[in-house]
Amino acid sequence: MLIAEKLLLLLLTDSGSRESRASSMAPVALRAAVLIDLAQAGRIRISEDKKKTIRIIDRSLTGDPVLDAALAALAPKDGKRIGTIARWGGLRALELTADSLKSAGILGETKGGIFNWFTRYPALNPAPEAALRAHLEAVIRGEAPAEEADGVLLGILEAMNATRIALPKERIGLSTREVKRRIRIISEADPASTAVRAAANAVSAAVIAAIGASSAVGAAAG
Repeated sequence: MLIAEKLLLLLLTDSGSRESRASSMAPVALRAAVLIDLAQAGRIRISEDKKKTIRIIDRSLTGDPVLDAALAALAPKDGKRIGTIARWGGLRALELTADSLKSAGILGETKGGIFNWFTRYPALNPAPEAALRAHLEAVIRGEAPAEEADGVLLGILEAMNATRIALPKERIGLSTREVKRRIRIISEADPASTAVRAAANAVSAAVIAAIGASSAVGAAAG
């Protein structure tokens, strides 16, 4: 399962709406996760300079519909900064990952509101999400080894300030400070390639920057 697909499962409530604690940042975080998935697949590279631009290095199909659609969408944005892409709705990360999980029978789809203006993705098969949450809880408590990209996924959640969505205190029994410490250890030991780790760091920074910009706009509006 892609990092973006795992992230979406964690960010949805059982009814299929987005968790209120991360609702506004979910689209940005999902775009960021798709970019990491593309880096992991060897299709893009994020520059090491301060600009952190995205370069497409391989345009061949991956065989994964989410990644192939995202790669095609990114073509006109080749060379743009990662922060720009993370805020760009044209990547359609939420829709792409939801469609993939719907095709797998994990999520459904319902419309609501006047003129069906909002979409929910209720769980049809809760087992994959339950297994993911149980795995992350065991990893963060040190009871199970971290799998490849666990650190990336946890890092995105931390950048969103949303680790408690996946790791509620009442279930894991660890303080926020201890959770942060464990995520740092897991991320540093993550077996992901150097390129993917660099992409993850750049993506986390872009998510944090987007959150800061959103907060500043909200404060000004208030």
